[in-house]
Amino acid sequence: MKKRRLLLWIMGLLSALVLSIHSQDKSPLKLIQKIPMPNVKGRIDHMDVDVRGKRLFVAGLENGTLEVVDLKAGKWARSVPGLRAPQGVAYVPALNKVFVANENDDTLKVFRGDTFDRKEPDSLHLACKRPTAGRWGI
Repeated sequence: MKKRRLLLWIMGLLSALVLSIHSQDKSPLKLIQKIPMPNVKGRIDHMDVDVRGKRLFVAGLENGTLEVVDLKAGKWARSVPGLRAPQGVAYVPALNKVFVANENDDTLKVFRGDTFDRKEPDSLHLACKRPTAGRWGI
């Protein structure tokens, strides 16, 4: 009985291995198009999408910009300057706001999702104290 269970277990494992190798032949993603962002120089970072508005928000890390891509038209729409090493981007449809976290000044900038104007309060200071070795007794 134990030999039979072991044989069935081994056969199941081999079957799973064969099926996983076979399924790797198909690529899960397919490149449909490339959309150039002409003003972006250097690295980009996090992104978020406005599904209903068909827009992609991209953090232009080295540019200090928020890039907006029109996914419906398949082209770059605009650049929002004045950020300091933007990394995190979040679009909240219920508020129609885009939130951008900036590394160099520890702020969270808040933009209107339609005009990209910054209204009061336009940013939140994230008082993030980075621990030092002496502070933690290391």
